[in-house]
Amino acid sequence: MRRLSDLLASFNDQENIKVRYIDWDHRIKYFEIYSFSQSDEYIRGELDSGEEALYPADSLHWILYQEGFEESAKAV
Repeated sequence: MRRLSDLLASFNDQENIKVRYIDWDHRIKYFEIYSFSQSDEYIRGELDSGEEALYPADSLHWILYQEGFEESAKAV
């Protein structure tokens, strides 16, 4: 689990990066990144539902998305 900006920094200019916030339930699969640079305060992209979204670059608890993560068991 890492900060969103740190996670994306390792991918440089790669397209179609999909990430997932740890606390999302099965209704949201992923957040696909549109734009990111080290100087940005916010990361722009689109949720799997097609809704545009904006998240703080320094937010914590993000992972790279892999198919089926939304169905993973969670601690309660």
